[in-house]
Amino acid sequence: MDSPAHLKQLDDDSVSVIRVLEMAQVLARGDTASTVALKKAELGGKAAEEKLSKEESTLMASKEKLKKRAEELAKKGEEIEEEKKKLADLRADWEHTPDESEDVAGLKTWREMVEKIESLKLDCLDMAEAGFRRAVDHLKLLNPDLRTDNIGILSKIVDGQVVPEMPVEEEDNE
Repeated sequence: MDSPAHLKQLDDDSVSVIRVLEMAQVLARGDTASTVALKKAELGGKAAEEKLSKEESTLMASKEKLKKRAEELAKKGEEIEEEKKKLADLRADWEHTPDESEDVAGLKTWREMVEKIESLKLDCLDMAEAGFRRAVDHLKLLNPDLRTDNIGILSKIVDGQVVPEMPVEEEDNE
């Protein structure tokens, strides 16, 4: 029985028995280098999972904020487009047409238009006063004895008499 195959089998069995004994010893102690490394790896894995969970929460919150901001920006974009349309309409309203006078065609801003209107109001008042004075002069020419000292542009006829009309400010004071 001392054959080389038998010796080989004996060596293999011896190695297996030694391994089983080492394993039993490791299991009996419970604190081998492999166990400590395994525990560290488990703790590291748990910490990595917690960190990953926190990062995922932060990412989700950031995505939600980003989504809200994108919605706000889209709404602002719509508002800007509406304002652009209003501006285009206003510009179209201010476009000069061929039938406008040169004075009107020269107006570029609202302020210029308001100033022009005020100027025209004063011009109209001046023309009305000049027309009234001319009419009174014509009456004097036709009626040299006509008394004109109480005749004014705001005068009115009451019971056949010329009565100077008082400005509104003076009526309030009385």
